[in-house]
Amino acid sequence: MKTLESYGVQEMNVAELCETDGGITFDQAYHDFQQGGAHLGLGAAMLVSGAWAGIALTPALIFNSLGVGSLLGGLNLNL
Repeated sequence: MKTLESYGVQEMNVAELCETDGGITFDQAYHDFQQGGAHLGLGAAMLVSGAWAGIALTPALIFNSLGVGSLLGGLNLNL
């Protein structure tokens, strides 16, 4: 089995990483990955909830704009 060294790849230490452009440590990359996943999940949840609200409200908005009344059959819920 070939090793990374056989391909000319060598492990860099922290000092070498800091000298390179855009050097980042594993801990920083892992933290960024976790934060990115959290933001991705939040964005997906917001997208789904917004779509769900739109789907739920559209029939009522259409009926009200046509002057037909609401989906509740004219019930007055203002207490």
